[in-house]
Amino acid sequence: PSRPKNICRDTNSDGCLEWGTNSNCQAGFYCSENQKACLQLTDHPTTISLTASKTSAKTNENITFIVQASDQDGVEKICFFDSNFSATPECVDCTGSFCQKSFTKTKQISGLYVFSANATARTAQTGTNLVAANPVIVSFIAVEEPCSNECSSVGQSECFGNSVRTCQATNNGCLAWFNTTGCGGDTYTDEYRCSNNNNVAQRKIIRKGCSANACYERAEWVDYDNCQAKGEVCNPSINRCNSQFLDVSCFTAPSIAKKGELAWAVARVAGGVGPYQYSWGDDFSGTEQTVSKTFFNQGNYTAYLTVQASGQSKSASCPLQVSNETVSYGNHLGNGNIWVSGATVYTGETFTVSVFGADEDGVDEIWAYYQNSWHSQSVSGNSGTRNWQIKEYTPNRYLYCGKIVGKTMTGQRDVSYANPRCVEVWVRSR
Repeated sequence: PSRPKNICRDTNSDGCLEWGTNSNCQAGFYCSENQKACLQLTDHPTTISLTASKTSAKTNENITFIVQASDQDGVEKICFFDSNFSATPECVDCTGSFCQKSFTKTKQISGLYVFSANATARTAQTGTNLVAANPVIVSFIAVEEPCSNECSSVGQSECFGNSVRTCQATNNGCLAWFNTTGCGGDTYTDEYRCSNNNNVAQRKIIRKGCSANACYERAEWVDYDNCQAKGEVCNPSINRCNSQFLDVSCFTAPSIAKKGELAWAVARVAGGVGPYQYSWGDDFSGTEQTVSKTFFNQGNYTAYLTVQASGQSKSASCPLQVSNETVSYGNHLGNGNIWVSGATVYTGETFTVSVFGADEDGVDEIWAYYQNSWHSQSVSGNSGTRNWQIKEYTPNRYLYCGKIVGKTMTGQRDVSYANPRCVEVWVRSR
């Protein structure tokens, strides 16, 4: 007879509900109260996740872990493993298809730790419990010793020696000094001046350092050379110490000239306090450092020089011999000489190498040899003096030379030049 199939009882071996039997649903089927029928058993997958409140921590600092598990057939238990699966887990019971549990851990020793979790779920068959085949969920936590902060706040700056450093956060959250910026050191310039009534030579220095948590740079004049203590005076013309007494000399170029050949007389002056005033007499005349004249008669001539500076006056004379040979109307060779501002200087001190050159046909270049190479300066006219400022930093005796490149009668650069003349300078350590 017909009867509604509304309960899960009275089934036969084919799984259909029939009236009047006492059997349950057959193996592999279960009774669905919702559908009022025997349905085939189907297990649902279990999902699980593990999250940590931080990826790094300090010793004795709490770390919170959240474990979530879900299974449509129901979650029975969640287990949390501290360090590895061989250790005894911490398990809690669950009800329903979703379960969330939290675990709090601390570590007393720094290191890299691993934490994991899994879950036990039910099958579709009511009353049967199985361990779900869940993937292992692992979390790595780096545990370090508590911070020993070097500074108080990010962006803070302070002077550190002759540098500025700033405060920044490290990867583990500590505060430390980073980005040290050097402020540089004191450096001298090549600027000098006379001070204290010309008793002291001063030199400008650029001071660099750190103050008020920032780099600074300022210029100062400092006493560089005590002229008075050396029995000298600071010469404003060169802003350096030299003898307080004038030292005057001169030379002629060439020292032996031919009749009709142009000859030069050149003054060399040191000491005293400039500017210098020149006065030539006897067989030469003029008020410049260099004067020239052509002699047409054989004989001995004299260039007489007087130099005045700051109330001092000193004289010198230099001879010129004119031979009986008459100059030919052809190319003339250049004449020259070299001298220095001081035969003895100190390491790092600037001194001057001067080279005089003359050629009746015209001077093209004047050259100076120093620091292992030749250096040139151009000249216009038939005579000239060129100066080079030089500094040496190693104590030694150095040789400096000068040479002249003249012109031909047609104004072209001469292929020949006067033989170099040299002078020695002694560079002493301070």
